Amino acid sequence: MRDPLYGFVYLTELEVKLIDTAMFQRLRRIKQLSHAYLAYPSATHTRFEHSIGALHVADMIAGRLGLVDEQRTAVRLAALLHDIGHGPFSHLFEEVLRKLNGDAIGHEQVSAMIIREDEQVSGLLGDKAETVAQLLERKTVDGWTASDSTLASDIVSGPLDADKMDYLRRDSYHVGVEYARFDLHRLMHTIARTGDLANHLCVDYKGVDSVENYRLGRYLMHTQVYHHHARLVGDRMFARALNMALGSTVDKDLLTIRSDPREFLCYYASLDDYSIYHMIMQRDNLASALLMDVSRRALLKRAVDIRPSLEIVDFISRESLAAMDQDALDILANTIAREEGIDPNRVILYTSEIPIKLYGDALLVMYKGVPRSIGALSPVSARQGGITKFYAFGPPDEHSLRKIRERVKKEFRISELGTT
Repeated sequence: MRDPLYGFVYLTELEVKLIDTAMFQRLRRIKQLSHAYLAYPSATHTRFEHSIGALHVADMIAGRLGLVDEQRTAVRLAALLHDIGHGPFSHLFEEVLRKLNGDAIGHEQVSAMIIREDEQVSGLLGDKAETVAQLLERKTVDGWTASDSTLASDIVSGPLDADKMDYLRRDSYHVGVEYARFDLHRLMHTIARTGDLANHLCVDYKGVDSVENYRLGRYLMHTQVYHHHARLVGDRMFARALNMALGSTVDKDLLTIRSDPREFLCYYASLDDYSIYHMIMQRDNLASALLMDVSRRALLKRAVDIRPSLEIVDFISRESLAAMDQDALDILANTIAREEGIDPNRVILYTSEIPIKLYGDALLVMYKGVPRSIGALSPVSARQGGITKFYAFGPPDEHSLRKIRERVKKEFRISELGTT
């Protein structure tokens, strides 16, 4: 296959057959960046092309480290299939899965389920299915040593993995920004293994500048792209419509994983970005009205855009906001809307956690023959945690926005408040 980042990507006969399965082809209809296209019009690339890119990068790493054929094959397959369990609009749909099945379920668990249970996928993989699923679950693979399993899993999912190396550069390419166009070839030239019992993926000290570029690029992609306010409000409007449709238009019973997962997988296979929109919008109700607005880019507007740590001086109020999950914020938004005479479906409160994952301890650099955390060697801060931003979105008329703004000021005892 020809790829815009790597040129030709070469595939085995088995990989081509896996790509041609219904489950994998579904990834053509799932956008990589959800509603980011509302802010960046060209951000319409898909999980399909990213998965093939991840296979290519994983193979580059595996080849560089000299993995034996069996392990290299398994790494390629795991990278190819690592996102096959994503639902409509990627991570957004995981909120629904967790609501119905508990916090232990996410796209990774669904991917492993598909690999083991989907008739087409598991049938093609045969005895490789369990190996691939165990790599994605970061378990010791049957018949492999623990250190070999750790290294192979690190290539697919870790601080410096094929998944992130591909999606950061691919997202930058499609969005049209330069933040995450780090030197992949230099990283490949210096990537290594720690060689100890743990046998983690690391990079030689000569490649540390490329790693710095990778770390900062990931952070900047979060601040400028992944958490752009237009993308966030599009996501939240979709999430609200989806929750309203659960149990009526969208069958929540079939999204509840039972002892036999095949019924779940059969329904899940029918869901993608387009089918879920069509499913909800074919009815004339509040959920369809919300999605119609998203499709026309008639988005709710920011009434409030603040960093609570800087703008909510009162400690109790700041801690009160920090303790509120999305359900609590939805209740508060509903209360504000009803008391201020605004349509409750047009008021959204949301706390955005922008991660600062510079991997100070987990990302390893081989320095004079000893693996060290990059935080010990880097002049760049290894701060973890994140930046918290709080938003209140409402109807576009200034009268409604002003009322929401004043209520938020009163609720959290903020003296001055504006948008950015």
